[in-house]
Amino acid sequence: MAARLVGLQLRQLWHLLTRSVWAIVATVFSGLGALTFLGGLAFLLITLRAFTPEALPPAMVVVGAVAVLIWMLGSLLIQGSHQLTPERFALLPIRAGVLARGLAAASAVGIGGIITIGLLLLSLIAWSVSLGAFLAMLLMLPVALATCILAGRTFSALLARAFASRRTRDFTSILLMIALITMGLWLQFGIMAAFEFGENLEALEQFVNVVATTPFGAALGVPLAVWHGDYGMAAVRLLIALGTVALLLWVWTAQVGARLVNPVQMRGSGTIRGGGMLERLFPATPAGAIAVRSLRYRRRDPRMIINAIMLPFLPVFVMAVWGMNEVLPSNLLPYLALFLPFMLSSVVGMDLAYDHANFATHLITGVSGRDDRAGRALAIAVIAVPASFVLVLGPSAIFGAWDHTVAALALTLSSTLIALGAGSWLGVYLPGRAPKPGASPFGKGSSGGVQALIQMLASVAIIGALLLPTIGLLIGSIFVPWLNWLALLLGTAIGVASLVLGIRLGGKALDKRGPQVLQAVTSES
Repeated sequence: MAARLVGLQLRQLWHLLTRSVWAIVATVFSGLGALTFLGGLAFLLITLRAFTPEALPPAMVVVGAVAVLIWMLGSLLIQGSHQLTPERFALLPIRAGVLARGLAAASAVGIGGIITIGLLLLSLIAWSVSLGAFLAMLLMLPVALATCILAGRTFSALLARAFASRRTRDFTSILLMIALITMGLWLQFGIMAAFEFGENLEALEQFVNVVATTPFGAALGVPLAVWHGDYGMAAVRLLIALGTVALLLWVWTAQVGARLVNPVQMRGSGTIRGGGMLERLFPATPAGAIAVRSLRYRRRDPRMIINAIMLPFLPVFVMAVWGMNEVLPSNLLPYLALFLPFMLSSVVGMDLAYDHANFATHLITGVSGRDDRAGRALAIAVIAVPASFVLVLGPSAIFGAWDHTVAALALTLSSTLIALGAGSWLGVYLPGRAPKPGASPFGKGSSGGVQALIQMLASVAIIGALLLPTIGLLIGSIFVPWLNWLALLLGTAIGVASLVLGIRLGGKALDKRGPQVLQAVTSES
C-alpha cells in the first residue's frame, strides 16, 4: 500500500511540475535555485568543517530541531492543500494503520520531503568530524526524517477539525502572514541574543544539550552524544527519538482512523450579508459593481486580506527596521514608500487568478474588458493611493523632516499609478497562479509562479522608464527648489495617463483573450 501511495504522490508531483509550459519553466528555475542553494550550503559546511569543525555538531542539533518546528508550522500553512488526505480513501477497504503509514511515506517524496532528505544528507558533512558520529547520523537519518514528517502530519491532523471553520482558517492565516512579514525583525533580535548568549560558552553548551534531549532534537542528539563519547546519553536520546516516532505514528494512525469514519468537512462562516454603504460610494456601472465586489473580497477572503495588509504594512515595517538600525537618515525614510508600487503591480496583475472560476461570471454576463480592468484597478487604488500619501507624510511628520517630502510623494504617487496601469495590462497576459478560493493562502500557487515574477520585473522596468522625466525634474530641483512641485504635477499626470492607457490596453486584450485567461486561472494550482 505504501508503494502505491508513493507512486501516486510521484505521479501527482510530476503532473504538478509539467502541467503547462509555465510550470515547466518554473520547475527548471526552481531546480536551478535549489541546486544553487544546496551547492552554497555544501560549500559553507565544507568551509566550516575545515576551519571550525567543533562548532558544526551542536549547530546541526539546533538546525534539526528547527526543521521539525518548520514542518509543524508548514503543516498549518498548507492546511487543506494536501492532495492525499484520509478522506479521499474513506470508501476504500483500507485499514487505518496501513493508510497512515502509506500517507507518511508519500510525504517523503513530496517537495518538502525531498528538500529535507537533501539537507539531512548534507548534514553528514558536519558529522564527519568523527567516524562514530558520522555512522550514528547515518543510522539516524530515517528516524530524523520520520520525526519531521510525522510531526507535521500529526500536528495538522490534530488541528484539522478546528481549521475546518472558515473563521479559524482566516484568522490563523492573517496571524501567520504577519509573523512571516516580521520574521526579519525577530531574526535580528534572535541573532543579537545569540551573540550575547554565545559569550557564555558553558550556557550555550547546556542549551544545545537540552535541545538534543527533547523530542525535537533527540534524533540528531544521538550523534552529538557519540561525538562527545557519552554513549549512555546516546542510548537515552535514541530511546527518546524512537519513542517520539512511535508516539507520533500512533497518534497519526488514530487521527487517520477517525477521519475515515468521520471525515473533516470544510465549512464557511454561515452568514450572508446584504449591501451597505460600500455600494453607495461607487457609481452604478459595471466598473463600479466590480470595484465593490473586489473590495468585499478584500475584506472577506483571507488570500486578499493578506495582500491588503501587506501593501501598507511591509513598507512601514521596512521603515521601522531601517530607522532603528539607522540605515538611512530620518529625512530619507519617506522614499521607502516606493516599496508600495513595486508590490502593487503583482497584486493588480494576479487579481484574475484570485477570482479563479468566478471570472467566468464576467464572461457569461458580457462584462467588457475595460470595465473589468477599471473596476479592479479602482478597488485597489482606493487602498493604494491613500496608503502612498500616509507612507510619505507619516515619517515626515514623525521626524519633522519635510525637505524630501514633495520629492518622495512625486515618485511614490506617480509610480503607484503607473503600477496600477501596468498591472492592469500585464495581468491579462501573465495572470499568474493563486490558491483556490477556500484553500490555504500559503498553499500551492501562493507565490504566483514564474508568471508573477516576470510580471513584476516587467512592471519595474515600465515604472523605471516612465519615472525618468520626474526624476530629471527632481535632480533639477537641487538647484531650483520649486521644480519639486512641477515634478509632483508631472509625475501625477504621467501616472494618470499610464493608468488610463493600461486599462484600455488591458481591456482590449481581455476581450480577445477572455477564455484563455479563464482556462489559465482555473487550471490546477
